[in-house]
Amino acid sequence: MHEELENFERNHVWDLVESPQNCRPIGTKWVFKNKQGENGMVVRNKARLVAQGIYQKEGIDYEKTFAPVARLEAIRILLAFAASKGFKLQQMDVKSAFLNGFIEEKIKQRPEGTFVHQAKYTRDILKKFEMGDSKPMTTPMSTNTALNADEDGEAVDQKEF
Repeated sequence: MHEELENFERNHVWDLVESPQNCRPIGTKWVFKNKQGENGMVVRNKARLVAQGIYQKEGIDYEKTFAPVARLEAIRILLAFAASKGFKLQQMDVKSAFLNGFIEEKIKQRPEGTFVHQAKYTRDILKKFEMGDSKPMTTPMSTNTALNADEDGEAVDQKEF
């Protein structure tokens, strides 16, 4: 459990904040498991902090977690294919890789679709071009014009703005 919490701290992905009024927080729970060696002796105590799903029902995989693992045959096929095409492969430790990236994204699920908040991407682009200190600014826009792809490539009437 301490190792998992240290990963959160090291990767700067966990902040205690007030819950917004229009959002319902997702509950979490600790799942503990003893990893055993071939002789049945406990070789490692594992702890994972997992999100409690809204649709979980007691008695149906309620205490289980899932971690997809590639079969050895699939890895061998990937390596053979990469070698035949001259691809360069790199290996990385993914023990706590999930902590980077998706936690910073704000996603809303609504009946009309899934919406991703773009603030993180905007900040990253501004940082990349050394414009992180730029102030936000409103952009005037015609409210009567439909926002469709302009397949004909016609120029925008700049006098409207």
